Amino acid sequence: TFEQVDGQIEAQITVVDIRSSDRIRDTVRASMGDTLTMRALVLASISESLNADRLPKRNSGLTGMVLAAPTNSLEAYDQFAIGRYHYLKYTDEGLETAIEYFTRATELDPQFGGAFSKLGDAYLLAGSHQGFMEPAEAYPKARDALLRAVTLSPDNALALASIGDYYACIESDLELAGRAFDRALKTQPDLLHTGITRYYMLTGREAEGFESVERSLAAFPDSNWE
Repeated sequence: TFEQVDGQIEAQITVVDIRSSDRIRDTVRASMGDTLTMRALVLASISESLNADRLPKRNSGLTGMVLAAPTNSLEAYDQFAIGRYHYLKYTDEGLETAIEYFTRATELDPQFGGAFSKLGDAYLLAGSHQGFMEPAEAYPKARDALLRAVTLSPDNALALASIGDYYACIESDLELAGRAFDRALKTQPDLLHTGITRYYMLTGREAEGFESVERSLAAFPDSNWE
């Protein structure tokens, strides 16, 4: 249920376990008219109640991007959210479907940096040894999408980490990768991203890599690796 409270919109959420009839209740609030943030908070609340690994937790990177208002288009956000669900399946079919949804999100809102970021990530995986695309086709598309993401959202730590991962693993340019990772960690010191750990390993800084993972997991124990 929704109601206006102190100039904000308040949502009362009840999740019922049909097996045990247990009820989990939660309350979230957002500014009047901020439908996108409210939608993200409700989704996060339900996710936490269900303990659903593929939905965004309230402290996850996705929810953070949504709360930072990366798009004013609800339709674009819906395409993005569905795309991320399929992306996290980590299968060829899931990646192919995710690319379709992320692409639609960028078409609906060409300024949606978060969607370009995940589109780039999807192309990176699609062109890897576990993917369904040829590297020669996938990697240029990944690079274009990730560069577009950091241009649109220069403070998006996930996008910066992803372009850093591209530079390190695809172009073997550890200098450019290091600059991107430094910017990402300045923006979000507790960022959890596999590319950062890979970079530390590639540069012989294993101890820093493990420290980064431990710090991130302590801050966001329920977050998915990006």
